[in-house]
Amino acid sequence: MRLLFAIACLLLLALALTQYLRWRRVVHADGAFRCQVRLSAGCNRQLPRLRERWSRCRLRARWVGDELVVWNRPVLLTSVRLRGRICRDGVYRLTVLDVKRCGYRPVAVELELTDGSRIEVATVDAARMELVGPYLTAALKELPRAPRRRRHIRGSGS
Repeated sequence: MRLLFAIACLLLLALALTQYLRWRRVVHADGAFRCQVRLSAGCNRQLPRLRERWSRCRLRARWVGDELVVWNRPVLLTSVRLRGRICRDGVYRLTVLDVKRCGYRPVAVELELTDGSRIEVATVDAARMELVGPYLTAALKELPRAPRRRRHIRGSGS
């Protein structure tokens, strides 16, 4: 009986260690960022539990080509590939009251997926470039304006 208990404990420990190592690989992957996701229009088949409220669990995402791969970690590490494109609005700012766990200056982008649904992905401002992935021009919308040079008019009496 003790032998069976020891084997079961070792199997559970091995499973937990495997899951931890997989999550660590996801966290340290190139271009991975923390995010929150919510449904903004339609009904997504790949994420059926996604609602109009921001997700509550810890999510990580990364662009692989033109697909956004989203990992969640409740118990087992699962990933969902979302194929779509960024909507016209590009990156826009949110307030701290809108979304939690995204820092003091959260930014978001709306994705139109191939099944017709739309989702919003929010993250911290520092991860703006990772958020837009291959759609780099979407990140340029909310950048501060460049300083203007003063025009010097010749012939003025001063």
